[in-house]
Amino acid sequence: MIPTMWSATLPRRLGMLLGTPLMIRGIVLGFLFGALGLGWQEYLGLSDGGSFLTLARTMLNRSSLVPLTFYDTRVFPFWPLGEALVLTTGLPEPAVLGLTVLLSGLVVWLFHRLTGSLPFALLLAVFPPAWVLASVHPVSEALYLALGLAAAWALRLNRFCVAGLCMGAMISTRPFGIAWAAMAVVLGANESRLRRSWRQVALTISGIFVGLSPLILINLHFYGDVWHQVRVYAAPLNALNVHGAVSQTLGPAQGHWGPPFWYVLATPWIVPVPFWKVAYIYAHVVALLLLIPVALSGMREEFNGRRDLARILLFGAFVLNGILIVCGGPYWGFHSFDRYFLWGLPGALLSAERILHGRLLPWLPLAGVVSLAAVGFSLVQHLP
Repeated sequence: MIPTMWSATLPRRLGMLLGTPLMIRGIVLGFLFGALGLGWQEYLGLSDGGSFLTLARTMLNRSSLVPLTFYDTRVFPFWPLGEALVLTTGLPEPAVLGLTVLLSGLVVWLFHRLTGSLPFALLLAVFPPAWVLASVHPVSEALYLALGLAAAWALRLNRFCVAGLCMGAMISTRPFGIAWAAMAVVLGANESRLRRSWRQVALTISGIFVGLSPLILINLHFYGDVWHQVRVYAAPLNALNVHGAVSQTLGPAQGHWGPPFWYVLATPWIVPVPFWKVAYIYAHVVALLLLIPVALSGMREEFNGRRDLARILLFGAFVLNGILIVCGGPYWGFHSFDRYFLWGLPGALLSAERILHGRLLPWLPLAGVVSLAAVGFSLVQHLP
């Protein structure tokens, strides 16, 4: 039986859904700027956040590519465009971090609206650690997931053009959005077949192309090449951010793709990797292998039953995203696997719900503590 606290009224639920992710991220940011004494500009410029903000400044100032390094130009432009729009209001750069945190709250709320599962929505507020870490840094994961969940909601309302628009924006944010877009096209085509009309699939595809327009126009303006980011990721590793002994050990490896499971499993045997990270990444691989059959089963039941397009999209996007991430290339195929896993996270949680059947509640506090501990450990290990 579900405890009384989970049968909360709408205002109380809304407070939990929005307050929990904001509280958790406030704790992490307090740790960053209080315990670690990090400065705003130092933090905002770290890793991918620095690349996104540099491109945003370039867009804002309408300047040339001089401030951008070759590695900076790998990022897809939709999130930097959003950052640039925030900065045009006169707000300081930390405001883009605030936008990221607010989007993480929106993701939790949208997930709850789509699934009706308060426990798993709250789990999404605090877990997994890579999600918490990504949503306290000015990177694009929160926007990406918000767009995916908005697309699922649009499909539930039979708004195929809006769903396609969100899918195109996802690809303009992260290339793995193609997994979500492919699933949306399949659903649009299936609905068109059932209704004996091509209207739904045509609307979906049209929306996708409109959503892709920021990527196309910005790439043509700055690089003269629609496929610029793809070509960057296809470069040799030593031309990107993998230098020194690691690059030499990997030899002539390049590109962002490889044989299924090869790099995620073989990397710790090729280059030195701490044991904790091996265990952490391999836990994600195990979770992926356990949950994909559950997601496929969920898709089949939905197709044969109530045909909830939103749930089918989440299940299908998780499966297709999983197929893509196990084919990750040298270095990132292992080291970024936990982050790639996030790009199908709503479907993973929906699949986990089918296994746990409401038995999550007692474990929520523990999940939050474990997640915060892992985030703190990661920050201490990687921040200067």
